Amino acid sequence: MSSKSISFFNMLQDTDLLDKIDYVSSNYSALYVRGGREFALETEFNPDEPTSFKIVDKDLSWNISNDGLKLTRTICLSHLELLFGESGIADVGAVLGIAAICTSTVSDRLEIFKICTFGSNQPSLKCDSEFNLSVGKYRGNAVLKTVLYLVEDNSNDSHFTKQSGTILGELDRFNIVLFDNKTLFPVYEVQSPESPPWWVVCDWSNIEEDSFTSEFVAIVINRSSKIYPQMALKEGNQDFNPGYLAEVMSSAIQTIIEKVKESSTEWNRVLSGSTFPEGTIAYVIQYMRTTLGWDFSSPELMAKSIRSYVYSKVAF
Repeated sequence: MSSKSISFFNMLQDTDLLDKIDYVSSNYSALYVRGGREFALETEFNPDEPTSFKIVDKDLSWNISNDGLKLTRTICLSHLELLFGESGIADVGAVLGIAAICTSTVSDRLEIFKICTFGSNQPSLKCDSEFNLSVGKYRGNAVLKTVLYLVEDNSNDSHFTKQSGTILGELDRFNIVLFDNKTLFPVYEVQSPESPPWWVVCDWSNIEEDSFTSEFVAIVINRSSKIYPQMALKEGNQDFNPGYLAEVMSSAIQTIIEKVKESSTEWNRVLSGSTFPEGTIAYVIQYMRTTLGWDFSSPELMAKSIRSYVYSKVAF
């Protein structure tokens, strides 16, 4: 599909058709699939920002880089006949379509998902929209637009565009927060032949200011390690052996917590119930203790509670 910055034909935004066709849609629902099982995610809408929503995983298990993301919702339009003919945006004999376009400037990524098609003889439309953002392609937040486009028009009427794929208007758009600091555990891979199979990055200076992101804290998986093929389900696959992954995650989390505990001042602040900025290292560790209920009273109880939680969340 293509669009033009200067248009010589009618487009949806040039008319009052969007109100007349009574476009209505449900909120997006989100989930991901791992090991053949579906796991629901929350879509959190802010009343002050109605065109933006956040993908939230309260279990701290989802990673879009490995799991991808499926988005679903229902779309309804009434009085579709108004889109066709002299006062519309397409010829009576044309076929129009609805598609979702997801773009991420940070990721240098654009994906198009076709949803449905219809003609002028269809009075109304109700369709379920479902599509998957690609695994491993997104490194930043995205913009999701729902558009009308021309599927085909074989008529001789020159009043309308004939170029298949031309975008004729935008039904809505949303900013999607895919990378929420409190729900995404930073994991990335490197090629380092002389290094161990994995290690932990603890490179913060202030846990109350530095964010829980790969700039300050992360698990690093070494693809050059001789045992990497044993870590992955198959060599070259980004999906890891679930048992190995659970143990790596558990050990890494405990290492990070033990590192924080080296500063008695910082640790006492975490235990005191102080309020920390959302997404910071202090916020996430406090979340693990209070919301997830991990026992930090001794090294052995901490190791046990961490593993009990992580192993319960990894799909075997």
